[in-house]
Order: sequence, then C-alpha cells, then structure tokens
Amino acid sequence: PRMKISLDSFREVLVRSGLLTAGEVEREAAELKARVIAERKAAEAVDEGGTATAQKTKLAYDARNLAQHLIAKDRLSVWQAEKLLAGKYKGFRLGKYKLIRLLGKGGMSSVYLAEHAVMKRRVAIKVLPHKRVDDASYLGRFHREAQAVASLDHPNIVRAFDVDHETDGSMEIHFLVMEYVDGLSLQEVVAKRGPLPPQEAADMVRQAALGLQHAHENGLVHRDIKPGNLLVDKNGTVRLLDLGLARFFDDSDENSLTVEHDEKVLGTADYLAPEQAVDSHSVDSRADLYSLGCTLYFLLTGEPPFTQGTLAQRLIAHQTKEPPRLSEKRDDVPAELDAILLKLMAKKPEDRPQTAADAAKLLDDWLRGAAGESDSVSPLMHSDSFGAFLEHLDSGADLSPSAPDLDPAAGSGVGPLSGQSEAMSDTTPAAGDPTPFPRKRGGRSSSNIHARGSSSIVARRKSSPPWGLIGALAAAAAVVGIGTFVLLRGDDAAPDPAPTKVAGSEPAVSRPAPSGSTITVGSAGNFGTLQEAVDYAAKNFGKLSAGGGVIELAAGETIPASIVLDSSQILDALPRGVTIRSAPGGGRAVLRGNGSDPVLTLRGVEELTISGVAFDAAGASTAVEVGGFVNRPVIEDFEARGFLSQAFSLRDVTSISGSFLTLRGGTVESRDASGVGVRVGGPGESAERIEVEGVRFLGPMATGLLAAGEFSELKCVRCVFDGCETGIKVDAGDAAVRNLRVIGNTFRDCPSPIAFAGTPAAGSKGFAFAQNVFAGGGPELTVRNLRRDAFERMRKDGGWTGENFSTRGKPKPAGDSEVLIVAEDGWSADPDFVSTDRDSADYLRPRLERFRTAGGGPEPRYIGAVNPAGE
Repeated sequence: PRMKISLDSFREVLVRSGLLTAGEVEREAAELKARVIAERKAAEAVDEGGTATAQKTKLAYDARNLAQHLIAKDRLSVWQAEKLLAGKYKGFRLGKYKLIRLLGKGGMSSVYLAEHAVMKRRVAIKVLPHKRVDDASYLGRFHREAQAVASLDHPNIVRAFDVDHETDGSMEIHFLVMEYVDGLSLQEVVAKRGPLPPQEAADMVRQAALGLQHAHENGLVHRDIKPGNLLVDKNGTVRLLDLGLARFFDDSDENSLTVEHDEKVLGTADYLAPEQAVDSHSVDSRADLYSLGCTLYFLLTGEPPFTQGTLAQRLIAHQTKEPPRLSEKRDDVPAELDAILLKLMAKKPEDRPQTAADAAKLLDDWLRGAAGESDSVSPLMHSDSFGAFLEHLDSGADLSPSAPDLDPAAGSGVGPLSGQSEAMSDTTPAAGDPTPFPRKRGGRSSSNIHARGSSSIVARRKSSPPWGLIGALAAAAAVVGIGTFVLLRGDDAAPDPAPTKVAGSEPAVSRPAPSGSTITVGSAGNFGTLQEAVDYAAKNFGKLSAGGGVIELAAGETIPASIVLDSSQILDALPRGVTIRSAPGGGRAVLRGNGSDPVLTLRGVEELTISGVAFDAAGASTAVEVGGFVNRPVIEDFEARGFLSQAFSLRDVTSISGSFLTLRGGTVESRDASGVGVRVGGPGESAERIEVEGVRFLGPMATGLLAAGEFSELKCVRCVFDGCETGIKVDAGDAAVRNLRVIGNTFRDCPSPIAFAGTPAAGSKGFAFAQNVFAGGGPELTVRNLRRDAFERMRKDGGWTGENFSTRGKPKPAGDSEVLIVAEDGWSADPDFVSTDRDSADYLRPRLERFRTAGGGPEPRYIGAVNPAGE
C-alpha cells in the first residue's frame, strides 16, 4: 500500500521541489481549505422536522486533495503530483527545463515532456540514465544520436535543439533536447484504428521515405525503422525519430562505436533487413528501405511480416522466406501497392529501390494514380477514415490506452483520486470510421518514446477544449519546425481565394488575385497590408511543392505593420523558408508600426528571411522583437528607426543547434541618447546562438549592443559603433557568459567601447576580442568591480585576443577597471579614415596600410569593420 503523506509534509515537499514557492503553496492551500469549509456547510441539510443532518462530503483538506486541486489548476502535472505524494522532491528540473511528465522509457534512456523555465516552450528531453554514464558504449551512442539528429533539418524528422549535461553532486546527467511532437506513433495508430486503408498507409510510408532521404543525403543510415519510431502529428505529418542506432556512411569499421563494443546485431528483429541481421555495421541506406517495407506491411495488416517462432527463427525468416501475401490478410489492397511492398522487401539490396527518394516516388506515383489527379496529394488530408480519426482527436478525447480519465464532465469540482481508466475498447470503431477491420492491438509493444505514460492520479478539470486552435494554444503541443502548419480538412485543401477589394478609410481598391510562390503588398499589390499577406501565406505557402514563398513589398512605399508572426503553434503560422523583401528598384519599403507595439514580433520562426526593409517604430518602445526557439532567421540590409528604447529586442531567444539568429548588413540610427540598438536577453533570461554582422550602430545612443542575463554564442563581427556612449555592454548579473566573440569591429568616438557591468560568474569562458579598431574613445575594455585574476582566466579559457588597434597611447598604469587588450605595437595607431561622413561610400574606410591584412578570423582578413581596399 502507498504510504500516506501528511498535508504539512506534502506542502514542505512542494516547496523543496522548486515547482511552487512557499507563498504560492500557502495561497493554494488556503483556497482549498476555503472550498472544503464551503462544501461542508453546503452539505448540512435541514429535514422537514427541522433536524440538521450532515450529508457526506468527498472533499477533505489533506495532501491528496491539495495535489488534485493543483492539477485542476494546471499548477502540477499528474506525474509531478504522484512523485510529490510519494515524498520525492528532487528530479523536477534539468538545467533550464522543468520536467512535466515521463513520456516513456527505452533500452538506453528515459524521455520527459519538459518546459523551458522562462520561455514556457515545451520540448521532449531524452535523458541517459546516470548509471550508464560510465558505460562508454551507451554514452557514446547517446552522443552519436545527438550528433546525428543535430545534422538533420527536415519536416519529416523530429528535430534536436540542444545536447547538454548537468552535474548533481557526484551524479552526471547527459540529455538531449528535442522537438516535442503531440501525436501518435504509427504503432499506436494501428493499435487504435486497426489496419489502415491502402492510401493512408502508402502516404505515411511515402512521408517517412522523404525524411529518410534527407538522413541518407547527410550520410546516415537509421538502422531501426519501425512503426514505433514514426510519429504522425495532428496535421497528418509523419516524423522520423530515435536515431540512437544511426550509422554514418563514412565511419570505418575501426571507428564504429558498436564494432568497438562488439555489438554484432542492432535493430528490431521484426523489421530487420536480412543483411543487417548478419552484420549491422556493413549495411547501407537500402537496409532502411527493407524496414520501411516491413512497416508498410504492418500498417496494412496490423502485424509484422513474420510473427511465428522465436527471435532467431524470425530473423531467419527475414533472410529465407517471402512474407505472407497481403491477399491472405485482406482483399482490398491493389496489386500495384502489393508489388511496391514486395520490391521494398526484396532479400537482396540491389533488388530494392536504390534510394529512399526512389521509394517515395514509387508510392507517390501510385497515390497520384489512385487519386486520379495530375499532382501528388496527401491522402491523410482527404481520407474520410483519417479525417474521422483527427476529428476524434479534435473532440478532446485522449486516445492513449494508458491515459488517465480526465472526466471533462466533472465541471470545476475537485474529486477524490482514483485508479487509471479503462483502455479504449478493442472492437469499437470511432464514430465515422469506415475501416472494416476490428480495432485490435497491432503487432508488438511500441518502443515509441513519445507515448503517454500511465498514472494513478485522475484530474478532474473544467470541460476540455477541443484540440483545434484552443487546444493547441493551451497544450503548446507541437513545437518548432512543423513542416505543414495549416490543418487541411475538406475544402481547406484548396488555396484560399484572396479578397479582390480592400476595405478601409480609403476607397475600395481592385487588386490582382495572388498566385504562385510570390505575392505582393502595396498600393498596386495583391494585398494592402502585410497582415493580409501573412494570413494568405500561412494558409497557402505550405502547399507549394518547392516550399518557401516570397512576400514582396512595394519599393519605396510605407506599409502598415505592427503584427505578430508566431510559428510556435500549429495553426495559422508561416511555413518555413518564407522571404519578406522589398521589391527591387525604388528604395526600401518601410514597415511602419502603430506607435505602441513593435513593427514585427517574431516567435518560433523557421528560416524566415527579411531583406531590404526599413522598420519605423513610429515612437514605440521597440522596432522588432524576437523570442522563443527559432531556426535560422535572417534580418538583413535593414534600417531601424523611430524607436524609444531599443531597435531590436531578442528576449529568451534560442536558435536550434547548429544555427544562428542573424542580423546582417543593417543600420540602426538613434536620435535619443538613451536608446539601445540591439538588446539580447534581460535579467533572468537567456539567449543562445545570435550573430550580429556588418551592422552600423549610429548614435547618439546609450548602447549599441546590450547583452543582459545569461547568454552563449553571441557574435559581433564587422560592426561599426559610432557615437555610442557604450559600444558593447555585458550585464549578465550572476549568470555565466560563454563564447562572446567581438571580432573585426570599428569603435569610433565611444567613451566606453566594450564594458562589463561586473566580473562574470564562474563558468564563463570563450571571450574573443580581436582585430578591432578603437578610434577616439575611452578605455577599450572596462570591467566594473574587476576581479582581475578571475577575468583573465575566463578570457584565456577558450578565448582569443589579438590584433586590436587603438588611437590611444598605452596607459601607464592601466586603470583599476581597465583590461588591456591592445598589443604593444597596436597603440597610437591612427586609422586615417578616408571619410567620417555617414552617407559616404568611404565611411570609416582606413588608409593605414597595416590594417589591410590580419592573421586570422572572419573573411576577408583585414582589421576593423570596413575593408581598407574599399571592396
């Protein structure tokens, strides 16, 4: 029996866990107590004779009902409450993430749903058990998966954001931060729906093949393709995950991780290619195609190709036997699809499709013919059975067999805790599901790491919202990089027609209808405002076969803006790869804000490029704000003006692993001495992977680039700081600063070119100050309350200082807060600028010959922000 924890002990455990503060626990407990008292008073009934009789109430002021109360208010998850009620207060945080629940366990790791402590972005975190850290094979394979996933970026592959490790006492914890996909594995889909209609099954495998092609092109063989490692989200997009067994093509046997540890056979027996069972290390990409064929067989029949006998007998069957014909299992699979399946499952690799792209094309051609259309379509978006399945998800029903009953009909009351609910019936089809097969459990148990875990806590909530837009926003279910952003249903599959008239204070304007991959905004464009264009792009650009799409702004025109581009949610978001740019000729288009909100607010954008645009904040505090996980956004050749506080605010922004948020080749001009050009982070916030390249910060302004809070991998390269009170200011507080690169910049008339508000916290490292020109300003680098020895250690740990030049003479001695970064031969070096006119083509171009060459750093190799050669 479960040990019963007292209310006081539970409150103490809650506080020690860090999930709630002492004040929050006190307030929630008081609220529950007031409800208990109110319910007890309401339960007192007076009979006809005037005698009071106490009616029994289920609500008590105890630990379990406080847990239930907190679950109902979304202050705790079911998993957290279970642990806390068992008296466990450790293990709810991992680095900057709060763990919400256990999603699943595999052979070498556990996977948790987690939330970024500040950004509230949900991710999946794969954690290597600490007992495995000393096992070189497991730790090596874990890092191999991180390396493998980080190298991939495709809408049919689950993305990785980061890999890290934490030390808790003597325990070292390694973990991989991944995209969280709210959906089901194909193993679960078949378990809940039964075998799938042929077109649905073929389309799922086609999508998986597209993801595999990307992996193969990047030199990876997955080696564990199976239904449990393929997810389908609420848009019908199939995602490939779990690259823990992935092998790089260029790995020799001597360097192979699994050869090193004498692991001869890797993979899952029921989906293993014949050659992989003999030697996992010699296989190529065609082994994945065999496994993909076995997966297609499972989707069509509800079981793997060979189910009889022991593990060894099933492995032998894959090498020697033909799979039972589909006609023996069902009579509605066309012969052409059967032939494709047999080709995928050919015993010899040379008899299979030679690439995943070839396999995808075979399936696409068949689907196109089956649909009777000239272009490929996704049957998942049109199929009645899959549509009914999605509608069932939209209804708020939880289809996971082990999910607790949330009792949406229970209203806002808090009831007693009880056991887990009954699993979905094996034989009852979903409403509207025409599939003629019984809902039997398909195949063997899934190893899907995203499967929902079971729990004995039942949360009574207010009526559950549908999964649609409200549910998506409430659950923050699918994050970052979803290939298909718009949920297509029925008539929504066709592009939305654009309005032919624009209503407003101006007379109605006739506009050309948009078509193709480029739409226009302006007085004679397809749309009159950027918001209208973005709405159209969100619904239609995702259907472009080549992806991306261009929103072109009329050159020289001022266009209303102050809009939010949020791709962190599934619905109504821009697809990846969109470009917003000024039309060529006629000067920059001006995006003008409403004077109170930023001109643009970007959240979770993917491969968004904004080029040749002027941002006019019209008196608002900020011109452009960026936040959340982002994937390679670029803002280039820009102007920013009209802001009161800062031109760019990059708050709690993190670029996915291997990419940067880039501000390039723009001009920030402030007429307010208190302004900031680019603000990165803030107190208690973090920022990662940001590069500012070739930007001109033209004062007067307080600070050109302000980096506050915790940050890592911040690059400032080839920038000009002219007339700024402080060029670059670092104000990290108690947070660590890692990999700050200040290379090849020109600081002119800056009283404080580079300044630290204090010596950074322990763990800071990787400071690079190199190839910079300091002209006419104060001390090059100052640190308030300088602890010189500590700062010098941080500067030399992974850092680089060299080839800096200053017009000052060398100070003798250096000030108490001054750190010398100029070499002996770099003092009193006059750049002899050709021009200091900001409008001149020769602005801040130095004549000094020694600035023409540099010993290292960014290309081309010269000193300062402006090429002395005038190129």
